[in-house]
Amino acid sequence: MFDQRFADWQSLFANLLPAHYVGQQPGGWNRGLDKHPEDIPSGGPFKIAGFRRGETLTLARNDQYWGPRAHLDQILIRLVPESDAELAALRNHEADLINPEPTADLVNTIRRLPGIRSQASSTLGPEHLLFNLRHPILAELAVRRAIATAIDTQLVDRMARPVNPNARVLGNRIWMTGQQPYQDHSGGYGKGNIQAAKQLLEQAGWALGADGVYAKNGKQLELRSSTFVEDPRRRLQGELLQARLADAGIQLSLPNTTLRTLFGDWLLKGNFDIANFYWLGNPFATSGSQDIYRTGGGGNFGKFADPTIDALFQQAIGELDPARAASIGNQIDQQLWTQLPSIPLYRVPSFLAWRQDLLNVVNNPTTESVFWNAGSWGYAKP
Repeated sequence: MFDQRFADWQSLFANLLPAHYVGQQPGGWNRGLDKHPEDIPSGGPFKIAGFRRGETLTLARNDQYWGPRAHLDQILIRLVPESDAELAALRNHEADLINPEPTADLVNTIRRLPGIRSQASSTLGPEHLLFNLRHPILAELAVRRAIATAIDTQLVDRMARPVNPNARVLGNRIWMTGQQPYQDHSGGYGKGNIQAAKQLLEQAGWALGADGVYAKNGKQLELRSSTFVEDPRRRLQGELLQARLADAGIQLSLPNTTLRTLFGDWLLKGNFDIANFYWLGNPFATSGSQDIYRTGGGGNFGKFADPTIDALFQQAIGELDPARAASIGNQIDQQLWTQLPSIPLYRVPSFLAWRQDLLNVVNNPTTESVFWNAGSWGYAKP
C-alpha cells in the first residue's frame, strides 16, 4: 500500500468500515455514507438509529458489539448551534450533557448551577490566524511579520484562562503546550510591539497616511478577518485584534459568517484574507499537521508552499524513532515561523457540563471527543 515508511501507521486504524459495504454504496466512502447513516455497520458499543440533518442524531445500544455491553439504551444528540441555547437546555432539564463553546460568563454561570458537574481542559487544537497567501498584500512577508509583531498573544488571558486556568500562549504549530517535545519558537512575535511592527512596514516601503493607515503604491493596508458568527469568543477575539492592528496602522474589517459557509465555501474558494479557526488535533502530531502546510495539501487553505518544509514532513512521517521524529517536527515549526503562513495563539479550551447523576463522563482532547467512552456512561441509582 505504501512505497515509503509511515511511522504513524496506527492512525490508519480509525473509522474502519467493511470494504464490501462501502463498495456497495453509490459514491463510495466520499459520498455514499450520508444517505442512510442508520444502515452503517458499527464496531462499537452504539450504532446509529436515527438522523435528522441539522437537528438530531440518535445512537442505540449495539447488541452485537464484541466488547462490554453499553449501560445506556440510547443517546439522543441534539445539534444546537449556540452556547446560550445549550445552557438553557441544561437548565430546563432538556439535556443531561452539553459541550458549548466556552466564554467566561457562560462557564461562571454553569459552575454556579446546583446539581451540575463540569470539566475544563485544553484540546489538541491550535487556535490560529491563517493568512491567504494569494492575497496581494498578505503575499508580502513583511506585512505578515508586522501583524505577528503587533498582536499580543497574551489575549489568552481573556480568551482561554477564564475557562482553563492552565492555558498558555502557544508558540508551536506541531506540538502543543504540555506535550513533551513542545518548544516555543515564536521569538519576538506576539508581544504587542506596535513600534516594531510599524518599523517593519516602513522598511518595506509602506507609509503612514494622515488617516492613520499605512499605504503603498496607492493601496491602503486594508484586510479582512473572518470567523464564525455563532462563536462569541472568536467574535470578541476579532474585535481585540482589530483594535491592536489599528494601533499599528493596519485597517482590519470583520466580515464573519456561519461555520458552514466559512468551511464549506469561503476557505475552499480562497474567499478570505485572514481566517480565525482551529484544527482539532489528534495524537499523531506530525502526520496530522502535514496536509495543513504541505504544498497542495487538502487543508492548506492559505496556499502556502515551501519545498524545504515538504521534504521535512516526508522525513518526519517516515522516521521510526519517536525522539528523532519529534525533533524534525520542531524543525518544521521553526521553518514555519520564518515564513509565517499562520500565527498560533493558544490551545483551544474545551468545556463540558453534565448532570451529576450521569456517571463516567470524561473529556477527550482529541478528535474522539466526549463520546470516546460513552459505552461506560450510566445513571446513578436513586
